[in-house]
Amino acid sequence: MVDRSIAPQFFEPGKINLREPKIVKFDNGSRLFGLNIGEQPVIRIEFIFEAGIWYESSPGIAFLTGKMLPEGTKSFSSGQLAERFEKYGAFVEINPGFDYINLSIHLPTRHFEKVLDPIEELLFKPKFPEEELELLKKIQIQQLKVNEQKNNFVAGRLFRSNLYPNVPYGHLVTSESYKQIDTNDLRNHFEKWMNGKFDCFVTGNFDKDIVQRIRLLLRDNLKERTDFTPSNSVNGSSFNKYLEKKGSLQSSIFMGKRCINRSDKKFPGLLLLNEVFGGYFGSRLMQNIRELKGYTYNIYSHPVTLKNDAYFVINSEVNKENKDQVIDEIIKEINTIKTELIGKEELHKVKNYLKGSLINSLTSPFAITEKLKNIYFYELDTDYYENLFDRIDSTDPSELLNLANTHLFNEPLSSVVVG
Repeated sequence: MVDRSIAPQFFEPGKINLREPKIVKFDNGSRLFGLNIGEQPVIRIEFIFEAGIWYESSPGIAFLTGKMLPEGTKSFSSGQLAERFEKYGAFVEINPGFDYINLSIHLPTRHFEKVLDPIEELLFKPKFPEEELELLKKIQIQQLKVNEQKNNFVAGRLFRSNLYPNVPYGHLVTSESYKQIDTNDLRNHFEKWMNGKFDCFVTGNFDKDIVQRIRLLLRDNLKERTDFTPSNSVNGSSFNKYLEKKGSLQSSIFMGKRCINRSDKKFPGLLLLNEVFGGYFGSRLMQNIRELKGYTYNIYSHPVTLKNDAYFVINSEVNKENKDQVIDEIIKEINTIKTELIGKEELHKVKNYLKGSLINSLTSPFAITEKLKNIYFYELDTDYYENLFDRIDSTDPSELLNLANTHLFNEPLSSVVVG
């Protein structure tokens, strides 16, 4: 019987050792990654197109192009595609993002051959039917109207659009921009950035025949990739915006700035500094503004890493009458972390928490793939995660003080308040 009066033994988190995938490279620069891992007879086949918001000619095109892929192909209607995938226990996920559009198919390994034909059509023969596009646009416009009533949604969009005023990362999708998009826009985006221009990651329990079938499919259909250079610089100026919403009881606060990316050698230290400041439930922002002052239920900070940039953001929702006090307290915490060394006990606790959360994020084969994607698609060293704990452990209070003054809080934060 377990003696619950005795605390369990404490273990320092170990290192992250990721299994390296097998890689097949193609003449156009595309890659096929195979990670044979896991005991369950399931696989995820993920096609990764470098065709996200960064590459769209106007707001909303990348999102709609990705979402329309399963809405009809040369040989299958949307209903037929859905029926075929459902029959064999497969489901399709599409995630359009800032840099990439990800098309993922999860399925039982034994049914791979049964769904290969519709997968091929999704990749190379989508039709972008007008009727389905109009329906999707109506759904998105209605969802947008609902979201525009939420202060946090409005503030987040306003913050990003002001942070990136001159490049697609700052695109704001509106009802009007959705209405202006037609099937030709989607076909052009698909042909320019997606058709035969992608990487593939196969994860799960599979045999070499499956990888060989996918390799042949890619080899016979891949095309030369399109070069892209943004017409404007990513740089923008600082800003402070307040959008009052009459009748609103709460205000949403976003504060932040552009920061270093995960490819920078100082990024592990920045991760640790953020964790102390506002990255977890025991952070300084939470302890002060939630636990001590009672101004909010949640307040967090985190870095957002993109392929071509990165930014640091603080976010909270508070009672409208407390918004100025909350901003004052955030600034006080910034001044403290810029002028006082972090105590050894606090730093030791946060280091262990950060390392533990990283280990806890590797609970499935697909979660491991997410870390590998960071390495290969954001051009990190292959031993990045293997050495990450050493970099965290070797970071001392004086280095964090320097990071606070030179990288994270080296200039006043921009802000958006809505409510």
